[in-house]
Amino acid sequence: MTLELSKQQARDFLVQAHLLDGPKLKPGRASIVKVFKRFKTIQVDSIDVCGTSQDIALASRIENHTPDKLYDFLYGKNRGGFEYWSKCLSILPKESKPIYEFRMRKYRDQHSKFLDEHKDTIRDMIKKITDNGPMGSSDFNDARKVGGGWFENERLIKWILQWLWDTGDLMIHHRKRRVRFYDLTERCIPWSDKKITEEEFRHQIIIDRLSAMRMTRTKGPTGEIWHGLREVRDEQLSKLHEKNKVIKILVEGCKSDFWILSEDKKLLNRKPSAEKSVRFLAPLDSIMWDRSLVQDIFDFEAKFEIYHVPHKRRWGYYCLPILYGCDLVGRVDLARDKVEPSLNAISIHWEKGFKLSDEFLHKFALALCDHQRFLGLDGVQLPVEKFTGKDKLKKLLKR
Repeated sequence: MTLELSKQQARDFLVQAHLLDGPKLKPGRASIVKVFKRFKTIQVDSIDVCGTSQDIALASRIENHTPDKLYDFLYGKNRGGFEYWSKCLSILPKESKPIYEFRMRKYRDQHSKFLDEHKDTIRDMIKKITDNGPMGSSDFNDARKVGGGWFENERLIKWILQWLWDTGDLMIHHRKRRVRFYDLTERCIPWSDKKITEEEFRHQIIIDRLSAMRMTRTKGPTGEIWHGLREVRDEQLSKLHEKNKVIKILVEGCKSDFWILSEDKKLLNRKPSAEKSVRFLAPLDSIMWDRSLVQDIFDFEAKFEIYHVPHKRRWGYYCLPILYGCDLVGRVDLARDKVEPSLNAISIHWEKGFKLSDEFLHKFALALCDHQRFLGLDGVQLPVEKFTGKDKLKKLLKR
């Protein structure tokens, strides 16, 4: 079965499927659990200019979300999730751990030579963590260095901790800013008794990746979205199609067809909320993963310019796409002010052809204030440069 959608219907579908339509979810842990149950994966980024990408992703869906709530979900007494490799470094619900244990065992085989070479050091490190509790690399007095790979000229201890995390012998117990502190896996989220086959792993990971995006191309570039799965993606999606787990979608004007989960079919005929809201989307939000899909469906260039040299940036260092209802209408470059305890809107850019309304500006002002409170700041500063709607927005923010 193949269904045909207009571009607007595809936008309406994606916004609803990503829990970005209508009122936000209620504050608290239950909503965080709901988000992870739905998307399976939230990408982690340690850069914190106006909140980390993972926290912005939650704040765009959950009312009054604050970073401490995700921290408690990840590292509190009742852990609901863990950090591991999925699409890059990700936060995953603890229910997914048996699936990822397959990858941990595979890494153990791949790293066996290195682990055996340093088995005495590893034994001593494990004993110290066992006796002392969570430890970071700076807690070990060992200056030896290694070369090659990601850890070129890095301390051996840091490399060992990384690989013991890869293999599942250790887990990230907590963080202090960007610094990881590791503990024994059995004291965080113990290994399960369930052994996963490679076929089961591939099958579930494909579902999890599609759960995060809610729509993916049938063909075309896969990029890092399908990291580690590129060779099996099409085969697995075909098998899911045969089992009626996914549906093929045609969208007007798009050269590629798309897959969606069968469970989302009910959303195809559901009208989005008449009450439009303004949401700021995290640059690494899963709705933005496939930038060419965003271009095709939303007619929006989803470019993350953080790694561009300053003179080549059109919009800004950490620009967040602005969602209004089911349309991407602009970008706002946000940062904590370096002097005042306020949110600095460095620049604001509207999409060509977007007509500002008083209703939109009112909701945009509310969204800026919400983001300011999300970061625990006291006010909002608008760009120095003139932009359309600045005078009205300035008055709204003074209320």
